[in-house]
Amino acid sequence: MSNLIAIATARRDRLPEDFRGGVMYLSEETHHSLAKAALLAGLAEDRLRRLPVDARCRLEPEALEAAVSTDRARGLAPFLVIANAGTTNTGAIDPLSGIADVCQRHGLWLHVDAAYGGFFRLAPGGETLLPGLERADSLTLDPHKGLFLPYGTGCLLVRDPEALSRAHGL
Repeated sequence: MSNLIAIATARRDRLPEDFRGGVMYLSEETHHSLAKAALLAGLAEDRLRRLPVDARCRLEPEALEAAVSTDRARGLAPFLVIANAGTTNTGAIDPLSGIADVCQRHGLWLHVDAAYGGFFRLAPGGETLLPGLERADSLTLDPHKGLFLPYGTGCLLVRDPEALSRAHGL
């Protein structure tokens, strides 16, 4: 649910009311729940860019930059990047600072799926493991994973609470 809320918030914040040209970027390693959430938020499947990863299963900022530039040249509207802070399959951590640089250059919303690894930032030395996490526009955390709670729960942190309110308030 937190990923769905983040995607809907980014869509509302970065795209016009007719958002059919909006494009979201994620890696091959991103949890399938993000693609499902994007479809539930109304994005067309052909607007989800699943980008390849490097030998360490991480999204490469250069590949992201190229994909965004290609889509802009095609008249599409890149708006959202999903980065990983500990993938479920491999524990891979994307180079968050480099991805955040691409997002900043292009005015893209950066959502970090830190459901698995985000709480490791709180451990001694965690800031060196997850540099750039603080640059996210939104961040998913799952206390039942990183804090070992015995029941499922999720958390969404959003940098701009007004964006969240605009997207979901009536």
